Amino acid sequence: MPYVEVKESDLRRLRELAGIFEIKDVITKLIDDFLEDYTKPQVGKPSTTATEYSFDDLPSLVHAKFISGKIGDIASNSTTWNGFLEQCLEIAHGRLGGFGAVARVVPLNIVAGERAEEGYRYVPSIDLSFQGVSASYAARYIGQIGKALNSSVEIDFLWRTKEEALKPGESGRLIYRAR
Repeated sequence: MPYVEVKESDLRRLRELAGIFEIKDVITKLIDDFLEDYTKPQVGKPSTTATEYSFDDLPSLVHAKFISGKIGDIASNSTTWNGFLEQCLEIAHGRLGGFGAVARVVPLNIVAGERAEEGYRYVPSIDLSFQGVSASYAARYIGQIGKALNSSVEIDFLWRTKEEALKPGESGRLIYRAR
């Protein structure tokens, strides 16, 4: 069995990131994602044949890789579901008028101020922490933010080639058109 040495400071950080999950499960997922992302040909934007879905009727996003997103005219500056959710929370915080308004719009675990344990991510620009969520919940919350802001939302994604994925290897697009 291979042996990997981990510094104490890195182990503490892993424990924080793991939250309620076992560290070995988190590491295994990170390695699986790394191997899938970097040992197969890179996939850019989903093809023009991506199946479109509504935020009101989300497909299963188990093993769905976030490719790109846009809320209104603002493109995602992240490559992950939670990263784009964070960006949408920042936008909502500014447009809706603060923490309380965001908390009323999105039933996400959020707290004012900095919190790092149990999978929380701190967003210093708005002094808010939120608990990281699965792709399905991130998509749901991003859609709710888009509706609350009356901003169109588009997310391109790719189902990984895994048995549990809804459509392994296929592209999808989530769309909400503001009225």
